Amino acid sequence: MVPLKSVEGKTSLWSDAELLAAYLDRGITDIVSVPCSITDTWHSLAADAHARGEANVVMTSHEGNLAGIAAGTYFGTGRVSLVHMQNSGLPNAGDGFISFASREVYGIPMAAMVT
Repeated sequence: MVPLKSVEGKTSLWSDAELLAAYLDRGITDIVSVPCSITDTWHSLAADAHARGEANVVMTSHEGNLAGIAAGTYFGTGRVSLVHMQNSGLPNAGDGFISFASREVYGIPMAAMVT
């Protein structure tokens, strides 16, 4: 996996706005996320994009829901979702990723941003 900053030739860390714009510019407009106080600025920007009709943001209360919602979005629309969670929530999301995203099972494409 190549970090976005390397893809763009950027040598500094991305701001929240740049990170969100990078996903939106690549056509990833469906965002499924668990609220997080650490990324509240990013969540606020995503909510603003949702209000402008530039993104479809779904907030859920548990990381175990993320892959299922992203898979449902893909089955219903054919669009890839960005799933966002804190690093501490990754184990909770593990079963869903194994079942839905694994090529050996369903192979549903999704992007993940673990903060």
